[in-house]
Amino acid sequence: MPDFDDVGIEKMEEVQHFLSERWERFRCGWEAHIFRTLWPHVKAAMDRPTSCSQCGARLSPEVCHRSVNVNCDSCGSLNTIIPDTIVGTYFSSGPHHFAQEAALERRLAIDRYRHEVDLERRYRGWPTESRASLEKWEAMEEGYWREYAAVRRQVNGESEDSAEAFVQSRIQAFRERHLAAEPNW
Repeated sequence: MPDFDDVGIEKMEEVQHFLSERWERFRCGWEAHIFRTLWPHVKAAMDRPTSCSQCGARLSPEVCHRSVNVNCDSCGSLNTIIPDTIVGTYFSSGPHHFAQEAALERRLAIDRYRHEVDLERRYRGWPTESRASLEKWEAMEEGYWREYAAVRRQVNGESEDSAEAFVQSRIQAFRERHLAAEPNW
């Protein structure tokens, strides 16, 4: 049975978690909103014609959101096409904000779960966390990173292999940071 101080601390932490979740929902939504409002300007910049630096002929790059080299069909010269700043900004930061917004409820569920586990362990004198609890945490993290990567991939057009490599790198970092030192892992 927790004592009076523990109950007070628990209530304070509940309020902190509530406020933290509200803030995260607002922050993630606002950042994604900013990038959504940029889209018409990004699209206009991507639709502007690009011309050869030597002969002025129109160039047709395969991608418009990152720097590419394109040979001119008219004169054969090699042109380096660099996207407008707004296009580069959108595609370098936008995918993160859209993915973070989409996967936010998973992240908040992980945070709530970890808080519940810590409360239970605190009341029981900080015993070692069970393997089942650690496996559940790992599965929740993997679900978060898979949803995050799927949305990011949808926005920036990266390959499925690249998205999978990203997920595996995040899971590996999670294991090294959080699970490697656990006795039950």
